[in-house]
Amino acid sequence: MSKEIARDKRIQAGLSLTGAGLGLAALGTKGGAVATRQALKRSPQVASRLRLTPKAAESADKTSLGLVTVASGVGGASGIHFANLQRKEAKQEENMKVGKSWDLKVKEADDRRAAAEGRKHNQRMLEQGRFIRVGQEPDSDYNRPAAQQRRLKLVGKPVTPPRRKEKDYGGIRLEDRRQRRMKGEQWAAAGVGGSATAVLAGQQGRNAVNRVRRVKMVRQADAADARAGVYDAANAKYRKQNSSWRGSQTKSIRLAEKRKAAPAANAHHLRQAKRQGELADKFARRANRTFDLSNEARSAASNTRAAAGKLKVSNKGAATLAGIALAGGGAAYGMKRMRRGQGKHYSDWWDG
Repeated sequence: MSKEIARDKRIQAGLSLTGAGLGLAALGTKGGAVATRQALKRSPQVASRLRLTPKAAESADKTSLGLVTVASGVGGASGIHFANLQRKEAKQEENMKVGKSWDLKVKEADDRRAAAEGRKHNQRMLEQGRFIRVGQEPDSDYNRPAAQQRRLKLVGKPVTPPRRKEKDYGGIRLEDRRQRRMKGEQWAAAGVGGSATAVLAGQQGRNAVNRVRRVKMVRQADAADARAGVYDAANAKYRKQNSSWRGSQTKSIRLAEKRKAAPAANAHHLRQAKRQGELADKFARRANRTFDLSNEARSAASNTRAAAGKLKVSNKGAATLAGIALAGGGAAYGMKRMRRGQGKHYSDWWDG
């Protein structure tokens, strides 16, 4: 790989990461805007505690639009640069194909020269008598001329010259291409399966949370209805007492009218009428208060049941998502087995 192509690949990696980062940022701001609106709509009290406002959602939307625009520009520049990089690599491969025949001739010449050198080395070792029998001690005097040394019988394989370092002649490596392609397919299938699993887990998690919240809200509504019943009973009791004291007050006023000629009796009945009127007013206030509390409890129960009815518990698409997750995981496992475990490569026919 040339330095120019390596530099272009580093630039392409930077453009790709920049585009990906901008896209994820745009997705995050858009999700934040949607979540803010949902929070303002469904739970205003929580939104007020978190200081979420419609203005913040609108600002996040505008930021998301700007990020999407910039990401589109960076993605277009990245695509053009990647096409130019692919064109350069294709041109380099064509040039390597042109010089391949010459490289093969050089390799064959090197192999012939190495074989000839090995034969000459083996012949020199035979002439010098450097081979010994198994279990026989070699001649300790290596300074004597070769003619005076003992002639020993050849035992075992001759000494071979050191192995030459394998030379990389370039060209297209089909097996490497296959490995890269299948690895990409494996990760793509794993990504699809993982994404489907994440979506399915999120859906089921939301369903579980909504079920728990629904049961809790129904219990709260039932408790509010029970409180309304208690307030209704108290209201009936206070109204009955109010009516009783009003009746006693009316009776005392009538008696006072009859006892006008007797000042002491008249004053006594007037005092009784005043006291009975105060008690009637007291129980009237209590009846009004219990009536208001009963209405509030019934309204709270109605609102709680309506909110519980809006909580969605849906398994729509769950079977499809589960199938996609299983298919993605199975495809990724199969690609891995085919890439590593099949035991055959594109170059096996040549190596054999």
